[in-house]
Amino acid sequence: MNDRARFFAGAALTLALSVVTFAIPDSALAQNKAPSGVEMAETLPGNFLAAREALRSKDIPSQAFYLRAALAQHPGDHELLNSAFVASLANGEFDDAFRLAEELEQRGQKSPLAEMALAARSLKERDYVQAVSRLTPFPKDPLQLATILMRVWAVAGLGNADAALELLDQINDANLALMRDHHAALISDLRGYGYEAKKRWRAVHARDADNMRFNDAWARFLIRNSARDEARTIYLTLQKAHPHQAAIQAALQNLDSGKIPGRATEDAIAGAGEVLFEMGALLARKDSTLSLSLLNLAIFLGVKDGAPQEVMGDVLGEARQYDAAIKAYEAVPASAPTRVYAETRIGEMLQAAERPEAALKHMQTVAFWRQDYLSYVTLADICRAQRKWRDAVGAFTRGIELMGPPSATDWKIYFLRAAVSERANDWPSAEQDLKKALELSPDQPEALNYLGYSWVDKNINLEPALAMIQKAVAKDKENGEFIDSLGWAYFRLGRYDDALVELEKAIKLKGGVPEINDHLGDAYWKVGRKREGVFQWRKTLDLKPDDDIAARVNAKLTSALKELN
Repeated sequence: MNDRARFFAGAALTLALSVVTFAIPDSALAQNKAPSGVEMAETLPGNFLAAREALRSKDIPSQAFYLRAALAQHPGDHELLNSAFVASLANGEFDDAFRLAEELEQRGQKSPLAEMALAARSLKERDYVQAVSRLTPFPKDPLQLATILMRVWAVAGLGNADAALELLDQINDANLALMRDHHAALISDLRGYGYEAKKRWRAVHARDADNMRFNDAWARFLIRNSARDEARTIYLTLQKAHPHQAAIQAALQNLDSGKIPGRATEDAIAGAGEVLFEMGALLARKDSTLSLSLLNLAIFLGVKDGAPQEVMGDVLGEARQYDAAIKAYEAVPASAPTRVYAETRIGEMLQAAERPEAALKHMQTVAFWRQDYLSYVTLADICRAQRKWRDAVGAFTRGIELMGPPSATDWKIYFLRAAVSERANDWPSAEQDLKKALELSPDQPEALNYLGYSWVDKNINLEPALAMIQKAVAKDKENGEFIDSLGWAYFRLGRYDDALVELEKAIKLKGGVPEINDHLGDAYWKVGRKREGVFQWRKTLDLKPDDDIAARVNAKLTSALKELN
C-alpha cells in the first residue's frame, strides 16, 4: 500500500472522531506555517477534510499544513503521522519532515521513505555508518532499488569502493542493469578505477545510447581522459535523438573550446543525490507525491544542475499547480544549460494559469534575450493559443532561422507554422510549409491528412489528396478526423456511398466536431436521406461552430427546409 493509500486507509479511524472538537495546542503548531490564503480549521474533521480536498487537487503545501494541524489535534494517529511526513517532504519542508520521520521511527513504525529521508540527512552530515544502518530494503517496496543504490553510495562514502561494487553486482535483474552499471561507473571513476569505469559506461552506452544523463557522464569521463573524438561522437548521437537541446549544444561548445568538464558526481553524497533524482524522475508519472519527495531529497543532497527542479516543475504543472510549478522552474540555477527550458516552461505555466498577458510578456522577453530556437517556438505556441496568428507565424519563422539545417524530426515546426499561416489567411505559405514537412518526413500522418484535407476542401488536386489521406488513415485507422477527411474526399469525387460509410464511422469515433456533422449531413442529402441530412446540419449548429461554418449550414438548412416543405 503506498503512502497515499495509507492516508485514505486511515480515513475511517480519523473520521470516527468527527464528533469531537479538539483545542489546538499552540506549541504544537508554532512552526506550522500556513500557505498564502490558507486558514486552519478549528476541528480535527475540518482539518482532515481540508487535507483530503488538498490531496484531490494535488495542492501539496495546503495538504501538508492541514495534515500537521490535524496531527497536532490527534497526535496518536499513525496514519496522520505518516501522511503528514510524506506531504511535508513532498513540499520540501525538511525540518518538519525529519521531525515526523524521527517520530515514526521512535514509535517503531518505520516506513521506507522515512528511513530514506533520515539516511539522506545522515549522508549530508557524512555519517555514513548511520546511513548504512538505515538503508535496509523493505520487501516488495517501490523504493527498494533506490534504497539499495543509496546504501551502495554510503558504503562508498566509507572508503570501500570494492565492497560498493560487489553490492551493485548482486543486482542481477536485466531491467536494472542500466542503472547498476551507471552507478558502478560513477563509483569506479571516483575511486580511480579507470578501466572498470570505461567498461561499465560502454555497457551503459550499448544498452541506451540516447539517455542524456548517463551518456553525458560517459562523455565527461572520455574528455577528462583525452578521448575527445569519442566524446564528440556520443554528443552528436545524443543531439540526433534530442534535437535543439540546450545542454547538448552547450556540451559541444565546451568541447570545441577545450574546456575540461568535472565529474558528473563528485562524491558519495552527490552520488546518493543522483539516485534520488533518477528515481524521482522515473516515478514522476506514477506517483507525483513520492516523486516530489525524492526530488526534494535530491536537492537536499546537493544535486546542483537544476534537473530535480525541472522535473518537479513538470510534475506540479501536470497537477495544475501552476504557481508551485513556476516556483520550481525559477529555482533552476541561472548558469544551468537547461535554464532556457525552465524559462520557456514558466511561460507555458502562465498561459495554462489563464494569465495570457503575463505569459506573452514573459516569453517575448526570454526570446529577445536568449535568441534561441526553443524560446521562439514557445513564444509562437503562446501566440497560437491566444489566436495571434501573424505573431505566431513571425515567432515560428525566427525559430526556423535559429535552428540550423532541418532534420527529419523538424517536420513539426513547419507543420505548426502552416497551421497558423492558414489561420492568418495565407494559404500559399501554409501549403509550402506542409510540403516541406512531408519532404522532411514523408510518412507523417498529421501532415498527410492536413495537406490532403485542405486540397479536398478547396476542391483541388483531389486524386493526390485522396492518396495522401488514405496513407494517413492506414497509419491510424481509429482517428476520426482522418476518416472524416477520407469521407470528404470521396464526397468531392462524387463517390457518395463510399463517403457515407466513412463519415458515419468518423462520427462514432470523433463526436462533437461540427465539421464532421456538416459533412455527414451533406452525404445524407446526396444519397437521398434528406431528413437525416437536415438533422445532422441542425446538430452542427447545436455544437456552436465558428461563424463561417454556421453561415454555410444555415444557408443549406434554409434551402433544404423549403424543398422538404
